[in-house]
Amino acid sequence: MKTLFVTGAEGFTGKHLVEYLGRRGYDVIGGVRNRARKLAFERQYGKALVCDVSDAINVARAVASVKPDGIIHLAGTSQPHAANAEPLAAYQSIVTGWANVVDAVRRVVPRARVLLASACEVYGNAGADGRPLNEDTPLAPTNTFGSLKATAESIARTFFLNYHTNITVVRPFHYTGTGQSEYFFFGAVAKRLAEWNSSTHGDDLQLPDLDFKRDLLHVVGKFLEFFVEESCGYCTPCRVGNVLLRDRLSDVRAGKGTPADLEYLGHFHGLMGVELISRISLPVDLEHALPPHVAFRECLGDQPIARTDAAVRQTI
Repeated sequence: MKTLFVTGAEGFTGKHLVEYLGRRGYDVIGGVRNRARKLAFERQYGKALVCDVSDAINVARAVASVKPDGIIHLAGTSQPHAANAEPLAAYQSIVTGWANVVDAVRRVVPRARVLLASACEVYGNAGADGRPLNEDTPLAPTNTFGSLKATAESIARTFFLNYHTNITVVRPFHYTGTGQSEYFFFGAVAKRLAEWNSSTHGDDLQLPDLDFKRDLLHVVGKFLEFFVEESCGYCTPCRVGNVLLRDRLSDVRAGKGTPADLEYLGHFHGLMGVELISRISLPVDLEHALPPHVAFRECLGDQPIARTDAAVRQTI
């Protein structure tokens, strides 16, 4: 019986994979982040070891203890917004984590096969011209998460070329299933469906906004809400101006806008458009924040909007 070591086994994908591999007859040991998670994991899924992938010694000891025939590395930050919020922690869990795992394999079990889970975000804007993506498509990440995954892939390639480590990298696109966290889109939809009760919530089930053509106004509105809440209150532009802009934009998004609103908001276009969001380090250029693919355009019947003034004009 072959032994497989799965890092990040307590995560959404890890739990499903451990159960699947067990049914296929493999001896599976899960790698989890700490002792509390180890105890919880063992009660439901089987054998586990503490394996903090950001700790090289911990990883090496775990691999040496298991001596697996194969390692499936799933551990690490899996949410782009989390990587953007905490880039150093994401670097340690993604880039350092990959390096620690493949180096432990090189030192302890050099003949073991290694499967490393990257992400579709490494492609970024590579498919903007409508051509299909494949393994040879040059990577063009547009956010922190994608950039870190691409960096981790370059490390894996180094070990493959220089140390002949048996490495396979996968780049899964978005998927869902039972037990997915509400921090993911489909998980959030499932949670809202599960908690909806017509007797208390009425017959109008509110799901997350799927109208991507309005998404830019939503983004700007969220930034304005942030500035309103975080304003120190010492200067009038922050204390009063952000509130006025937020309220005016809220009326537009609610369908109460007038042509006068376009002129009013136009005075602030330099602060509300791409310039504002680039100043505060949004990791995605707004020109590419909305899916530009052919299938998306055909589905909606026209081009996505990527300018604030155009979004406001169409809304009113």
